[in-house]
Amino acid sequence: MAEFIPKDQDARARISESLGETLFVEAGAGTGKTTSLVSRIMNLVETGAARMDGIAAITFTEAAAAELRERVRDELEKAAADPESDPARRERCRRGVEDLDQSHIGTLHGFASAMLSERPLEAGLPPAFDVMDPITADMEFEEVWREWIEDALDDELDIPTLPLALALGMTPANMRHIAVSFDDNHDLLEDADLRDYPRPKPGRFPTSSKTPRSWSACSNFRTWKTKTRCTTTSSACCPTFRAWRESKTAPRRWRTGG
Repeated sequence: MAEFIPKDQDARARISESLGETLFVEAGAGTGKTTSLVSRIMNLVETGAARMDGIAAITFTEAAAAELRERVRDELEKAAADPESDPARRERCRRGVEDLDQSHIGTLHGFASAMLSERPLEAGLPPAFDVMDPITADMEFEEVWREWIEDALDDELDIPTLPLALALGMTPANMRHIAVSFDDNHDLLEDADLRDYPRPKPGRFPTSSKTPRSWSACSNFRTWKTKTRCTTTSSACCPTFRAWRESKTAPRRWRTGG
């Protein structure tokens, strides 16, 4: 039976053998990207073009990084034990196995964390910082968000544009969506123009048949200023305020009525 040769074999060979060239490889799932990456790393080590402690291989997930590390280790050990291989190549692979733990084979955030850990003060970080996992980050975001929205609705933050935003139909769910977007793209906010706009004049809230009436005109909504638990049924509230009260984004003391 004839040996199977992929249609893109020339591209695969280039990835593996063109060690002095910077390449961008685009391929779908299951097409052999990891295999090609392992082959390139092996050739870098075997030819002496690089040592394992000077190689960085970055992936997106911990599972992919663990798989890549194990496959590189397996190939290095096989090459180091190959009696038919050149002694110098075997020695480089043996040293590669020893240096494997010094290489940067991991996730993007793991690689960044390792770099920052080497020079935390220069990066403006405390020496003993930790990388927050996604679950902990989500929990902290929810805690900060709930504290902020409660304080905002309790008028403790003195946000002059909040009544106007509510009068125009914005809900806490809309605000949370904005907060999530800010949190996801916080690195882009450094140069953002987050100016304080003039305080709106009292009694200037627009109303129309297409715009939900001002929450501040709702007797149930006015209880937020007294920090008391709302005891009125949701059906008695204005539409926008009622929809928010019935959602999971509302503080607990606002979710149920009497």
